[in-house]
Amino acid sequence: MELNERFPWYGKELHNELPNLPYSEQRRINQIFTEKTKRTAYQKCLVPDGKCGGKVVEGHSVPRSVMRKMTAGAYTISFARQPLGGKGYVLPSKEPINHALTGYFTCEKHEDLFAPIEKEIPDFDNPRHLDLIAYKALLRAMWSKQLLRVAWEYLAKEDPKSDLLAYMVHLHIQMEMGVGYYKHIAEQALGIAVHPSVYDDEPQDCLYHKAIRVPSKQSAVAVCAWSNGLRYEYEPQNPIVMKISQAGCTVYPLGNEHVVVYHYTATDESGVRKANWPLYKASGTLLQQRISHDILRYCEEIVISPEVWQDFSEEKRQAITDYFMATPPYSGLHSPDAPAVTPVDNWHSKRLRLVNLFD
Repeated sequence: MELNERFPWYGKELHNELPNLPYSEQRRINQIFTEKTKRTAYQKCLVPDGKCGGKVVEGHSVPRSVMRKMTAGAYTISFARQPLGGKGYVLPSKEPINHALTGYFTCEKHEDLFAPIEKEIPDFDNPRHLDLIAYKALLRAMWSKQLLRVAWEYLAKEDPKSDLLAYMVHLHIQMEMGVGYYKHIAEQALGIAVHPSVYDDEPQDCLYHKAIRVPSKQSAVAVCAWSNGLRYEYEPQNPIVMKISQAGCTVYPLGNEHVVVYHYTATDESGVRKANWPLYKASGTLLQQRISHDILRYCEEIVISPEVWQDFSEEKRQAITDYFMATPPYSGLHSPDAPAVTPVDNWHSKRLRLVNLFD
C-alpha cells in the first residue's frame, strides 16, 4: 500500500489526536507527551566517532557568549518551537540565556570540538570554522528530530490503531534520515565521519557556505538553524514529485553588522542560490528586510536582543510575530491552538516593511 493510500492527509496540517482512546486516557498520555518533549527528556551525544567522554551536556546552538553580548540582562527574546515542553505556540518567549536554544546532543569531550568558534569570534573566511558552525546546527536539528520521534513512538504504542500517530512516526523518521544525510556530509568535511554509513552509497557531495554582511546599528539577532530534513515533496497522487533543497542558516552579530551565512551542499546549490538571489542584489534597509523575511520564514532557532525588541514599536513587534507564525517551517508538530493568520503573500507592502529584525 502506498503511503498516501494509508495516510490520505499526508503532508497536511495534523493535530495531536488519540481518537481511539477515552478522553481521560487522552489527557493522561498528552501530559506524558509534554514531559517527553522537554529538552531534558532525550540526552545523547550525536558525534559519531566513538570517542565520547564525560556526561551529555546542555549545549547551545547559539553560544552563550554571543547572547550575552546582545543584552545587559540574563534573558533573551526567543522565537523557537523546539524543544516543545508544552509551550506550544506562545511566542515570542522570554528565555534565560543559560537555556535558550539548547539541547542535549554532545558529551563534555565533544563540546570541545566547537571551542574554535565559541571561545573566540569565528573566522568567516576559514572553511573549518564555517563547517563547525553548520555542524552545530545539524546536531541540534538531529537531536530535536530524534526527541520528537521517540515521543511520537510512545504515543503510537499507546494507540496502535491510530493512522495519524503512525504517520507522525514515519514523518520523523524521514526528517531524521534527511538531517542525517547533511550531518554525515559535515562530518566528512570535519574528518570525523564513521564509515561504512547508510549514506555512503549517496553520490559524492560536499558542504558549501555563502556569507552575507548585513549593516546594523547594534547586535540585534542571532540564528543557528537547519531545514527540517525532508528531502522530497510528497503529494497524494504522486509521491516524491520533487526534490527539496535543504540549507542551514547562521546569523552572527558583530555590533555594527551581522554576518549571515547560508550552509548547503553541492547537490542543493542551484536550488538555494535560486531561492536567495534577491538577497544578493539588495543592500542597506532592503537587505535587512529581505534577510529578516528569510530568517522568520524558514528558521525556528532565533534569539533577539531584549533591548532591541523593546525599542521596536508595538505595531512592529506584532508584525514580526505574525510573520513568523504565518510561515512556520514544517517541524512535524502542529498545535490545534495555533491561531488563524493571514498568509504573508496577502500582506500590504507597508506592513511587510515593518518586518526588520536589524533596525
